[in-house]
Amino acid sequence: MMAKPLLYGLVGVLIFVSVIVLRAPAAPVWRLLAPQVKSALPGLLVNRVTGTVWEGQAQLQYANMLPGNLTWQLAPSGLLSGRLPFNASLMGDAHQLQMSGSVSLSQLSIETLNGTLDGRYLSQYGQRYQIQLAGELNILNLNLITSEHWPVAAAGEFTWSGGAVSIPGPEGRQYLQLPALHGQLTKLDQDLQLQLSDTGQKLLTISLQPTGWAKVAIKTRMFKLANITLPGSRSPDDTALTLEEKLF
Repeated sequence: MMAKPLLYGLVGVLIFVSVIVLRAPAAPVWRLLAPQVKSALPGLLVNRVTGTVWEGQAQLQYANMLPGNLTWQLAPSGLLSGRLPFNASLMGDAHQLQMSGSVSLSQLSIETLNGTLDGRYLSQYGQRYQIQLAGELNILNLNLITSEHWPVAAAGEFTWSGGAVSIPGPEGRQYLQLPALHGQLTKLDQDLQLQLSDTGQKLLTISLQPTGWAKVAIKTRMFKLANITLPGSRSPDDTALTLEEKLF
């Protein structure tokens, strides 16, 4: 006779724990995770965390970029498998991003990421390089799998609508008018690589290494496209300029 009350008691405890887990508020959980997240991304600011762990929202801002409102939904059913499916969106005055994927203790998998960044957001990012950009950047079907703080797989496409670009030069600012460009993101060995092209012709390659070093190799064709004359005789496929900078 004691078995039945004990069983009812265990079921009651299980239901109570389930309710607590499913309704766990996001703000105190974020306070526990914040030190680790800010250590990995020191420029990230997170404010106004509301809702629950499973469905909530927060305001995000990275470095001096324009802030956006993050909303997310996690599927509690994934608790049994140790991998939680999610949907999330990041919306701001100058950017709109939608993504879906899954997360576990050791891996983040973004299965699809699509979105748009307009010229205000791009110019805000370019301020550190004194670059101003117009136009609109579209992210198409980006796929990214990260493990231990670095992607193990990456693929996706980018398109830029083209427009005016302002860059610093030795004789003052230069104002360029560029056509629409296409970008292809891949993973080459350990590096993330983004290639920009115009009608299939390569213009520049950006490589990001796990060490935090970024390398930009610009083809002569890019300068000709921008109507910038380079000294000497060069093939359009020659690398005319290489830049390197440590980003993190």
